[in-house]
Amino acid sequence: MEIIFNKLYKIDISGQQPIERPEYQNIENFKKYIHGMLEQIGTKSPDRFYKFKSEYTEVRTLLDKILIEDEYSNGSMAIACRLLDKEKEAQTDLNRKKLGKEILKGMLIVSLVKMTDKAKKLIILKVDYDEFLSEMTGDIVTGLSIRKKVYKAFICELNNSKEILNTSVYDTNSPVSTYWWKKFLELEVMITDEENTKNAFHAIETEVLNPLKKKHKQDYLYLWNATVACFRSEGEFNLSHYRDELIGNYAPYDETLKISDLQVKIDKLPSKHKFDQRFNKVPSEIQKRFKNVLQLTNEIKLTLLHDIPNIKKTFKSHEDADGKYLMIRSEEGYNYAKKVEQGNEDSDE
Repeated sequence: MEIIFNKLYKIDISGQQPIERPEYQNIENFKKYIHGMLEQIGTKSPDRFYKFKSEYTEVRTLLDKILIEDEYSNGSMAIACRLLDKEKEAQTDLNRKKLGKEILKGMLIVSLVKMTDKAKKLIILKVDYDEFLSEMTGDIVTGLSIRKKVYKAFICELNNSKEILNTSVYDTNSPVSTYWWKKFLELEVMITDEENTKNAFHAIETEVLNPLKKKHKQDYLYLWNATVACFRSEGEFNLSHYRDELIGNYAPYDETLKISDLQVKIDKLPSKHKFDQRFNKVPSEIQKRFKNVLQLTNEIKLTLLHDIPNIKKTFKSHEDADGKYLMIRSEEGYNYAKKVEQGNEDSDE
């Protein structure tokens, strides 16, 4: 990776203007930090793809100034000024809504990076400052955290002609800050939340869960139940979290089931089924798909309308000399079974 140009600005909504800090690039620890951040961001797989609302929006025009006219200084400063304005507006909106949140001061990095001989990336990256307690004085000081990096990033993938091929956004916050991509960058999503919800659930159901039915019935039921619970809830879907937490932390009943194989499958789903790795779920779009029918015998099917809380307490297996049984915790079901038993006793008499 080769940095073609790099501009650094201090962004603080309490100030009137961004403050350019060129001296940071001559401090060895800062140089390592910036290079490491650009390499980390530049090589990440996109969480979500976006496009500009228009070729004539402010940031899109400023990118042309940087890429085509080589106006690195003026273009980058204008981008920093726009970010500061939009952060002030966003903070005013947060205050009006009384959400008790504060947009942190930080460092803005605007860089053009050569990744390979044929590919370049323009990166706009804001790293938030953190607060630290000074060992020397006991005072609270601010600075860039080396271990816990909190950032927002925008990446333009470029060809050798400096044409923009793809644009993507990253945010360590959850959900992605709307002011960053919608207000500051003036972007719109390539794939809607509705489409993402439908495509992601369909992909997971058909390629990850359904293949478990034949050989791993118990594991299928638990993973299906957990997945439906995930998609039935409001909020953000994050494929990495689903892969590592919901699937990765699952202990299978059948030891022959390799969780790592499921995780490999999950990684391949977004490109194959056209959905983003992060999006806001729209449960109403897939309500009908939550229904699941399990064949118990030739005469009996069990219909699950959606996920079951405390599934381990609801379903239990039982085996005795007469055969194998499925026990379902249900007062209504118990009443049905009790009447059947009474009917059998009456007929025996």
